[in-house]
Amino acid sequence: MRREQGFTLIELLVAMAMFVFVMASVSTIFTSLLTQFKQQSRMGETQIEGVIGLEILRRDIKHAGFGLPWRMNGATYREAEAEAGGTPWVDRVFNDGPPDNPARGTDVAGASNAPGAIRSDNLGLYNSDVLVLKAANLAINGASQRWTRQGAGDVKRNGPPDDLYDPLSGDAFVSSDRVIVISPGSSDATRRGLVLSNDADPASWRTTYNATAAFAPAPLTSPDINIIYGIKQLPVGGGAVSATDPRMPFNRTEYYIKIPTSPMPNQCAGGTGILYRSELSHATGTHTGTEDPLLDCVADFQVVYTTNIAGVTGVAAEDYTNGLTAAQIRTQIRTVTVYILAQEGQKDPDFTFVPPTYTPAAPANSVRVGPLNSTTLGRDFNFATNGITDWQNYRWKVYTLTVSLENTG
Repeated sequence: MRREQGFTLIELLVAMAMFVFVMASVSTIFTSLLTQFKQQSRMGETQIEGVIGLEILRRDIKHAGFGLPWRMNGATYREAEAEAGGTPWVDRVFNDGPPDNPARGTDVAGASNAPGAIRSDNLGLYNSDVLVLKAANLAINGASQRWTRQGAGDVKRNGPPDDLYDPLSGDAFVSSDRVIVISPGSSDATRRGLVLSNDADPASWRTTYNATAAFAPAPLTSPDINIIYGIKQLPVGGGAVSATDPRMPFNRTEYYIKIPTSPMPNQCAGGTGILYRSELSHATGTHTGTEDPLLDCVADFQVVYTTNIAGVTGVAAEDYTNGLTAAQIRTQIRTVTVYILAQEGQKDPDFTFVPPTYTPAAPANSVRVGPLNSTTLGRDFNFATNGITDWQNYRWKVYTLTVSLENTG
């Protein structure tokens, strides 16, 4: 009789045990690799968001003051009517014109004053800063990116000066663009004054570009010129005058942290918000529908200025620019540095964040959001007291951006 060949029960049990052990080890390694992959992907996503968001912010700060009139010459306008949606601060404290704009030095409350290029205050989430910028070219539309010159006899160029004008790019003004006209002036008393097309009408600075028809007083003799800045583009299909004419002779953007009413991204630590960029609507005087998220999972946003005032090397944002006239902003502020405390990646239960040490030392559970060698500029952001949950299991980074102001003086 032939003997049967095969494995014993004990051999099968041993083989199965070894197989289960190997599979468990492989599964653990695979899970670890997958977790690390997700973490690195989230960190890469955060870094890309940071690069793009900071570049947009840098561009806006760089352009602050571009095309602003220094003298209103009797012109009137209205600015922010209401707050950005869901924000705790009153937007009108940043107004230079009605309604409810405060008095600043020689600027009278409730009057249409020359606009200041940059204003800020610590009114945002967890007393973070709100940064307000004003310039002709801050809006995202074709008209606000254009400017040209008006010479004697109302001679106008088609678009930006010839050395910048590319007819293939569509940079020329079109007849639906709303523009302002500014006279360079010949003295400190007349420099960069807003031109009215009708001295009896303080709202006649609102002008529609027309390459062939005369508008606004033109310079009388060559080589005098006026400068034309685009402010707003007419919506396709036209619309009512109130919806198409600019309410201000400039565009205004704001940067702030806000926790949205809709759910935050799943990877964000509890208590963090989103850094938003918003434009003030010319149609309504509000920010409704103009908010654009720039960076997720943000805990703090601080602004620091350097000035040319003797003995003053830096000043914090807290109510500094908000108390200056437009002329003081032009003559005093030289650089703006922004510090943003944001989360990198997602929650990692195996990671423990240790706040970096520096001199002067930060309080416990805090990260320095500002110059490391200062106790007055920026601040020490305390995760625990500001309600950031499980903050120890997240990686945190402070983005720093310094920009020189070129259009304010």
